[in-house]
Amino acid sequence: MGQGMCAGIRDAANLACKLALCARCVAGEALLDSYQAERMPHARAYIETAIRLGGLINTMGTGKALDAAFSQSDGSTRMESISPRLGPGFAAGSDEHIGRLFPQPRLSNGLLMDNFCGYGPVLLAQDDMLEAAGDLPIPALTAQNEPAVAACLEDLGTKAVLVRPDRYVLGSAATQDALKSLLARAQTSPLASRVPA
Repeated sequence: MGQGMCAGIRDAANLACKLALCARCVAGEALLDSYQAERMPHARAYIETAIRLGGLINTMGTGKALDAAFSQSDGSTRMESISPRLGPGFAAGSDEHIGRLFPQPRLSNGLLMDNFCGYGPVLLAQDDMLEAAGDLPIPALTAQNEPAVAACLEDLGTKAVLVRPDRYVLGSAATQDALKSLLARAQTSPLASRVPA
């Protein structure tokens, strides 16, 4: 699976954003408490899967091990990549997309989303959703201008997604009112200049 280093990078991204927001006095120290609550269930899912795979690799009875580790309700055996969500923590609302790792779409200018938007939150939305948003304190990518954004929103079955700096979904919205509530939870970039005390 090769997830040890990946989990470490995700840990660092999660904590770095929170530390930066707290150091800038944009968020209170309570935000730091969400680190363990978010990351532990996520890391545990990868560890448990790695243990099951290790048992499969180290067994003489491969067929029995496959059946035990990856049997489906229809009797077939299938292994799927996992993509666990973050545990409860810094999120907005309770929709089904919260805590999911967001893909890294390639934009029409050839850049990956991170290279274009930088290290901070980003809103991806259908154009009609942005009409109600007003002036945004964060970058926004629209489905009309970016086919990759349109595809991501279609895959999720929603009209807007607010992605955190660590590239997990903070929340999604299907209506303009829900988007307004979601944007109220948006933080500025952790790399913005320090707020005076």
